[in-house]
Amino acid sequence: MAAVPYFVFARKTRSVTHRGNTTVIIENDCVEEEETEKSDDRSTRRTVKKVGSFHSVVCEGPIELIFKPGKAGDIKITGSQNVVKNVKVINRNGVLTLSYSRKDRYSRRNINRDDCDVKIYCSTPDLQGVTLKMSASFTTSKPLITRNDFSLDLSTASEFRAPVVKCDQFRATSMSASELKIDRVEANDFIIDLYSASEFKITTVLCDKNCDIRTNSASEFSAQTLSAPLCRLTCSSASETKIGTVTTSTAQISSQSSATVDITGMLNCSDNGFATVTASSTGTLTVNDLNADVVELTSTSSATSTLRSIQCKTFRSVVSTYASATLEGKASRALFTASTGGEIYATKFHAKKVTVEKNSSCKVKLDSD
Repeated sequence: MAAVPYFVFARKTRSVTHRGNTTVIIENDCVEEEETEKSDDRSTRRTVKKVGSFHSVVCEGPIELIFKPGKAGDIKITGSQNVVKNVKVINRNGVLTLSYSRKDRYSRRNINRDDCDVKIYCSTPDLQGVTLKMSASFTTSKPLITRNDFSLDLSTASEFRAPVVKCDQFRATSMSASELKIDRVEANDFIIDLYSASEFKITTVLCDKNCDIRTNSASEFSAQTLSAPLCRLTCSSASETKIGTVTTSTAQISSQSSATVDITGMLNCSDNGFATVTASSTGTLTVNDLNADVVELTSTSSATSTLRSIQCKTFRSVVSTYASATLEGKASRALFTASTGGEIYATKFHAKKVTVEKNSSCKVKLDSD
């Protein structure tokens, strides 16, 4: 496989700043070195220099971005020759945008899908945001660490993979069958919005303040360990949330519209903690081990709730509109309220003081029955 000598050419890049009502445009030379190797797949390698550092990256189209935290350096582009030549690299106000030229933007008409093997290698010292669109992917083998907020925005079958993210606020929005995989996130706040069959897999989440996870439209979130003083899980529209162990002070968990929430290990609300769990509209909610000072359960509209190994001082439940609840554990005080075809099965639930409120169309079965 013979190598064709690379060639060097210069082009102008513009750095634009706004000062009052005046726009200042600073132009710098940007040198590109391109080396082409003749082979069966017509592979090409381009090197883009003098791009500068950036705090955010936007990747549009089927491009595999391989990132390494560190000093900003050259950007290297590899892949099929007919595709690589049309990759655009723009650094504007610290936002690096990687895309295809408008004329040859990826589509079934313009570029053969088998040719879309473009890989881009880049570095910057303080990455704070990643946006991936149209089957783009981001991969790093090193921890991403910043003192600022860190944001992710994925759409249209894009992918993000990283071992560790440490930041102030971690925020991720994903839609249209996109996928996120992270081993560990450490942040003050952890805020997630998943839509349209997106998936987020993570091993450990450690928050100093708030954790807010919202799954919608057949999306999925899974974690082994989650720790935060305030934990909100909202699952709707046939989506699924599955977590091993949750450690918190206040838990607010909701499953609605055929969604599923499953805490496979313990939900531990420490320090006189409070747990509010709600299932509605054929939603399914399961907690296998629940420890809190106060537990409140609401199950309505044909929903199914299962709470096992409950340990609390006060337990209150409202089950209505043909929903059902299966309860196991113990409490000092328990109030069971059932209406409009609601069913409560608490034959393995023990409480020192029990109050039952129900009408004739409901079922409430206790350990004394």
